[in-house]
Amino acid sequence: ISTATAAQTNVSCNGGSNGSASVTPSGGAGGYTYSWAPSGGTAATATGLTAGTYTVTVTDANACTASRTFVITQPTAISTATAAQTNVSCNGGSNGSASVTPSGGAGGYTYSWTPSGGTAATATGLSAGTYTVTVTDANACTASRTFVITQPTAIVATAASQTNISCNGGSNGAASINIPTGGAGGYSYSWSPSGGTTATATGLSAGTYTVTVTDANGCTTTQGFTITQPTAISFTTTVLSGYDYNTGYSQSIVASGGTGDKTYAVTTGSLPSGFSLSTAGQITGISTQIADSNFTVTATDANNCTATFNYVLKLNQIPVTVTASPSQTKVYGESDPVLTYTVSASLLSGDSFTGALTRVSGENIGTYAINQGSLSAGSKYLITYVGTNLAITAKPITVTATASQTKVYGEIDPVIAYTVSPSLVSSDSFTGALTRVAGENTGTYGINQGSLSAGSNYMISYAGANFTITAKPITVTATTLQTKVYGIADPSFAYTLSPNLVGSDALTGTLSRTAGENIGNYAITQGSLSAGSNYNITYVSRDFTITAKPITVTANASQTKVYGTTNPVYSYTFSPSLVSGDSFTGTLTRTAGENIGNYAITQGNLSAGANYNITYVSRDFTITAKPITVTANASQTKVFGTTNPVYSYTVSPNLVSGDSFTGALTRTAGENVGTYTIAQGTLSAGGNYTITYNGSNFTITKADQVITWNQTLGFGCNGATSIVLTAVSNSGLAVNYASSNANIASVSNNSLFFQNYGSATVTASQTGNMNYNAAPAVILPIVSSQPNLIRKQFENIIFFDNSSNNFKSYSWYKNGVLVPGQTSQYFKENGALNGTYYAVATKLDGTLITSCPLTLSPTIVEEYMRIVPNPVRSNTNFQLMTNISASRIQNARVEIFNLTGNLLTTVNTSQSNIDMIAPIVEGIYIVKITLANGTYFTKNLLVRK
Repeated sequence: ISTATAAQTNVSCNGGSNGSASVTPSGGAGGYTYSWAPSGGTAATATGLTAGTYTVTVTDANACTASRTFVITQPTAISTATAAQTNVSCNGGSNGSASVTPSGGAGGYTYSWTPSGGTAATATGLSAGTYTVTVTDANACTASRTFVITQPTAIVATAASQTNISCNGGSNGAASINIPTGGAGGYSYSWSPSGGTTATATGLSAGTYTVTVTDANGCTTTQGFTITQPTAISFTTTVLSGYDYNTGYSQSIVASGGTGDKTYAVTTGSLPSGFSLSTAGQITGISTQIADSNFTVTATDANNCTATFNYVLKLNQIPVTVTASPSQTKVYGESDPVLTYTVSASLLSGDSFTGALTRVSGENIGTYAINQGSLSAGSKYLITYVGTNLAITAKPITVTATASQTKVYGEIDPVIAYTVSPSLVSSDSFTGALTRVAGENTGTYGINQGSLSAGSNYMISYAGANFTITAKPITVTATTLQTKVYGIADPSFAYTLSPNLVGSDALTGTLSRTAGENIGNYAITQGSLSAGSNYNITYVSRDFTITAKPITVTANASQTKVYGTTNPVYSYTFSPSLVSGDSFTGTLTRTAGENIGNYAITQGNLSAGANYNITYVSRDFTITAKPITVTANASQTKVFGTTNPVYSYTVSPNLVSGDSFTGALTRTAGENVGTYTIAQGTLSAGGNYTITYNGSNFTITKADQVITWNQTLGFGCNGATSIVLTAVSNSGLAVNYASSNANIASVSNNSLFFQNYGSATVTASQTGNMNYNAAPAVILPIVSSQPNLIRKQFENIIFFDNSSNNFKSYSWYKNGVLVPGQTSQYFKENGALNGTYYAVATKLDGTLITSCPLTLSPTIVEEYMRIVPNPVRSNTNFQLMTNISASRIQNARVEIFNLTGNLLTTVNTSQSNIDMIAPIVEGIYIVKITLANGTYFTKNLLVRK
């Protein structure tokens, strides 16, 4: 039976159990069954394997067997031992960070921080708290580490004292804080908007102040103060009542604001004689002073803050009433009379009036107020004056219009003459003028007083007359050489006029002409032209001419076609436009030819008809090369070492039928792996085309390589200490080797060197170069077997030497196949030992050690024994039963040994069924029956409490 075809999947994560191994046997009698040891089941594939050595025994229909051993490996565990953290510098901040540098596992790490922190190896912007990072390798194996980000306590700054402003507008305020607590210590202070850099700020004016406390970490806290001030002292009493001559007087002065009660004092000037001011602000007294007093009062509050106010205390006067006499008048031009008045409330004895009444100035008729003027009784009196008016009346005169006044229509009116009686007052004169009834047409118009006035000082009596207007003669002459171009509207026929019409007068109607629209001369007639009934027109006629219309046709510039396309209709512009309803006939043409070049565009048979004179302006028509775009196809590649392909491309638009490309695309020189620009090379469509070339890249990709390596790697039992490694790559590049455990075997100079007993693997790899991909790694197992670990103890038992107490578990193999159920420190055969045996033992540190094999042959008869019950409770009966014949069992000896080989019990018997007492101590024991001829059998006994 062959087990050469096999496969295995190693454990993806350290400590995992997703390894698998499979075997596909051939040969033998078929009907294969499978047995995996130390575990794995009975199928061709064993799954759910942990790291370790597994042996499958394949048995065919003839009970022939073959075995194969697999070493399932696992990566090292992911370690997060290397880590760092930065705590939050300020309470409530978020500048903490934590980082982890993992090792082990399969590499290709990803990171996930919770409850926040992102997906990088370093989490930043962290606030205080507990954070856990989960590191996941390329095999989805995970490891985690927890960080506790701390923060200092918050800085606490409290107000210690505050001094407010004593006087409004002052700056004697102060504020201070207690020594701060919390934070990192090393406090500094900054007051805003002013106050200095100590714990106490002085010289403060009223306002809000904030002190910022900063610790050694730059963390801050603030404490605010509001420095207050009293309101400013202000006087609510601002006007004092006047005092009467030689009469008692009392007046209070009151100031508000400031602090507490105020005191008052006169600080400049003086009160009227006989008056005084109390400190409570009361003015009292009797005065005979005949004058006003000016003085300043100062108010002082409880904080000695002051304010002043300037007062005027006025003397009250004696009232009298002066009334101007009513109905005082004069006629315009006469002198003023003396203005009279009456007085009520007589003056004191000995007093009298001085001065006189006056009136508002003016000599024109009207009413003029009589004023007090300079009339006075002296400063002791308050005069109440009652005025009245002086009336000036108008002077009567007569104005007479002069008879027989005339003008010609259109002339300016003459000044209309008149006479006056009696004469005006010296230096007075008339303004305005006589007028007449409105109208400028011929006829008779009455002469009115109009605006003639001698002013409001005169009353005019007016005597009128009549004014006459006569008609005006004019000559109208049609202008010579008046014309129009065919198809346009008649112009307004021009004429000259002599003499001009009057003012805003205008001719109505128009000149006309003899009917007809053909080219020729037509007499211009007076038509409906009129200047109205105020004019006599003399008309002089002339001729009107209609001429042909000139137009210019210009072939449009820059008319082209692409080589191979149809000629367009040649376009043009013309100026001016044709008469409505007229149109062009025919088309422009060009000089014959289809080759690339310029061809003159000619008028051809283009015409607008006989009513137009065409001036034609030629242009050139150009045939241009056809533009095409050649685009190198993308994603063109070859594998390193292969022949270049023909570089493909697309073209748009297609060539003209019958045309084709010559030449080919090329690329940048080079045969190493890389990207090479595909160039236009010699590719051409001929002179009739303009090629726009869009390049692309040509890629030479890496070639694959394969490592071939078939080699058995074993140490320990044959004395060898090194093996030359023989893996080769089909690329010819050097193969690299790496041991999974250098403590078991190390690699140097392409050789494997024995270091210690145990199991490992060697990986052959080739990372490739610029032209080759990395080769798939080939992994072979290393078994470094340890000699002298197992020995034959009895004919059917092999003991494992654990005298070092370094081993904790065992797996036993017979003829290369794991024996199920054999996991003790010893191996027991159901019969004589017969075959090649070895053990795989697990050390306390988890290392697997393979013993060197023992090859043994049987020397005893195939007989057996069994124990009932098994397991058995300590110090209770059990029965030993055997198939040994009665003759052979005579004088047999039954012995019980512990696992260290010490003899505990001996019983002599000649019976095939023997009753015995189990040992007191719980454990595994070996029961041995030895016949008289020296043949013996053994059986395990399991004793429980």
